[in-house]
Amino acid sequence: MWTIKIVFAVHPFRILIKTSLVGLAISVSAELAARFFFGLGNPPLLIVNAKIEYLFRPNQSLRRFGNRIFINDYGMRSEHLSTVLRPGERRVLVFGDSVVFGGAQLDQALIATEQLKTRMHRAGEMVTIGNVSAGSWGPGNWKGWAEAFGFLGATDVVLVISSHDVADNPTYAPLSPLSHPQHNPPLALWELVSRYLNSGRVKYQIQSWSLLQKSGSNQSLPTLRRNHLNDDELSEAAIRQGLSDLRAFLKAAQRSGARVSVVQFWDRQELLSGQAKPGRSQIALLLQELKIPTVQSRLFFLSCSSNPSVDLYVDNIHPFTPAGQACLADAIHAALQKAKI
Repeated sequence: MWTIKIVFAVHPFRILIKTSLVGLAISVSAELAARFFFGLGNPPLLIVNAKIEYLFRPNQSLRRFGNRIFINDYGMRSEHLSTVLRPGERRVLVFGDSVVFGGAQLDQALIATEQLKTRMHRAGEMVTIGNVSAGSWGPGNWKGWAEAFGFLGATDVVLVISSHDVADNPTYAPLSPLSHPQHNPPLALWELVSRYLNSGRVKYQIQSWSLLQKSGSNQSLPTLRRNHLNDDELSEAAIRQGLSDLRAFLKAAQRSGARVSVVQFWDRQELLSGQAKPGRSQIALLLQELKIPTVQSRLFFLSCSSNPSVDLYVDNIHPFTPAGQACLADAIHAALQKAKI
């Protein structure tokens, strides 16, 4: 008996369609996961400003890596501020750069200004705290923001300033879409690849998510500063400009009637070595001249942890851990108390 075998040929076009559909399904699933689980594709956006150079676009509410980020109508990472103070309200404006902003690695409730506000509320104070900051801001940016918005009736102004800020002047150059995005990327996967999947950023991000903190490495990871300069690259002209803008900002704050104080922030290298970088003394001389109360963050960070390099910092500059921000809140609170004496 003859057996007839019928062989059906699979058309190559059908294989191509099936492969394409599988690839499309995987891509869509990856895009949805990146967007809805990690918050990619919707970064905090900035806008260019003629006086300030740039600031966060007002009125943003989003989540990144599960962390809430809320930007109010003045570009602050804070709750909305009314134009008029309530009776008995203490209004504190805290100026700074990325150190104060807190990064997307931290939920809004964990950044220093929010932790401090919660503590002061529990102590019975009716306080509002505005977080006036953005990555790579320096004296010229703070001065520009104050010229644009004033001090909003603040009873207290606290500046958190690092040694390198003495020459971190606005450049008004085009903003990098990776570090200072002005528009949402076309896809969440596009942002993942272009912004995060490079070797330097991956290493930085992993440590900031506490996955490498047990290593205890003291090596400086890459920072994302706009124009980060080494100490020997700080030109005299840049320093003069920075100090001039800083003087103008601080004097404007004093004229507003607010109590003005400063936290001089020590980066990880300064903290561990005990040696401040040159910019610190130049800033300190100006603060002494203006009779502005000052506290040093180093004392607080050394008392907060037996291993501050690992527990408090995620790179050489940023205290982007809950404990690091709690220590920063301690220093800001001490500055507020010192200004009341």
